[in-house]
Amino acid sequence: MTKIRTDVEKGVIALIVLTAIFASLSVLARYLNSDFTILQQVYLRVFVALILASIVFRRHIRWSQLAKLPMREWLILALRGFASYAVGVTLISKAANMTLLSHVSFIAALPFVPLLGFLFLKEKVVWWKLVCVLVSLLGVAMLSVQSTHDLLAWGKGDLVAILATLGFAVGYVTRRLHSDKINNQEITVLTFVFGMLFVFSLSMLLGEGLPKVGLTWMVWAVVLVGGILNVANLFLTNYAFANVDAIRAGNLLNLESAWGLLFGFALYQEWPTLGGLIGGVLIVTSVIVMNIFSRRDEAKLAAIEEELGA
Repeated sequence: MTKIRTDVEKGVIALIVLTAIFASLSVLARYLNSDFTILQQVYLRVFVALILASIVFRRHIRWSQLAKLPMREWLILALRGFASYAVGVTLISKAANMTLLSHVSFIAALPFVPLLGFLFLKEKVVWWKLVCVLVSLLGVAMLSVQSTHDLLAWGKGDLVAILATLGFAVGYVTRRLHSDKINNQEITVLTFVFGMLFVFSLSMLLGEGLPKVGLTWMVWAVVLVGGILNVANLFLTNYAFANVDAIRAGNLLNLESAWGLLFGFALYQEWPTLGGLIGGVLIVTSVIVMNIFSRRDEAKLAAIEEELGA
């Protein structure tokens, strides 16, 4: 039981790091927007990530084993590559150039992951999890509403961010569908393959052509950083969602809103409203409460198992 608890704690840390990476990718999307189309910058970042992941994880990739994977595993990989990159990364990059950076992070905190966990993974509905999700949702609403006179005012960038968040959520929860025939490193590399192919194909179908080569070293350095962050992003996603239940994980992902506030203020002088600050406090509070209750339940379960073992 000690090992299981340790894996869960590592998964929680992975999710916290993941939220910081998500918020920083929106910053990179803004920077690269002047030199590439959205699709071009996405498949370039994913291509770099694929090369890096193939090198870093080469000892963990069992090519002979992958050749024997059932069709079901390949279909899950294709679904996750499409949802995470053709939908999630592409649309969140687009949204980052259409609305406020903090707005993108706020909307990314919408609790699609726990809701999908309830609906499709049949995860146990516990009252305190529902309360935490609802408080988090209230916090997101307070963060997102820009005018108390028009609570339903949503711009195009907001709608794009919502679709992107749904795409990410599908990519997250379907991690649980993989069997133990494929490890996290293999999932990471193969999801990059499918993601890059989907986004590149879409770019070619739209007639965008290939990116310009004669760009400054700084631009290509940012593409490289984006690739590195994508490797960390997907690997941490696979690890975290293999060890943390979707409801708790989805609540932890709300911390991206706090990072969005920080990056928006530090880089773009985006001042949060009073409602934004209150909403951020509600989100962080719900994250803390969910972890306290989760630890309490894990301790109770461990005590029961020890009693039965004795």
